[in-house]
Amino acid sequence: MSDERDPFLDQAFATAERRLDDAAFVADVMRQVTARSQPAFNQPLVICLLLAPALWFAAQTFGDAPLRLLESLSRPLVDSPVQDSVGGSILAPLNNLAGLLGLGAATVYLAYKRLSA
Repeated sequence: MSDERDPFLDQAFATAERRLDDAAFVADVMRQVTARSQPAFNQPLVICLLLAPALWFAAQTFGDAPLRLLESLSRPLVDSPVQDSVGGSILAPLNNLAGLLGLGAATVYLAYKRLSA
């Protein structure tokens, strides 16, 4: 063990003993506390609160649109006596507007792939 002091420890203690500007520190802390305690105008919150009734009305008005679209897409194109049989159950996905649109999209896709290759 030596009697020499460590220079890093001396520097740390010298920094700790240095006087700080207490008035400026306290004033800065009080300014931040005062600024946070005052209610601030929060623009996005106000906009959302003002738009909420209009969006609620629009949701009620157009809420049935997806259900009506699904009903119209699943309506049979051709009424056939075979629908109650097993063959009718197998062909039921193709006997509606959604099936027709799906087959059309698949045909267009396959034609595009064949023409672009």
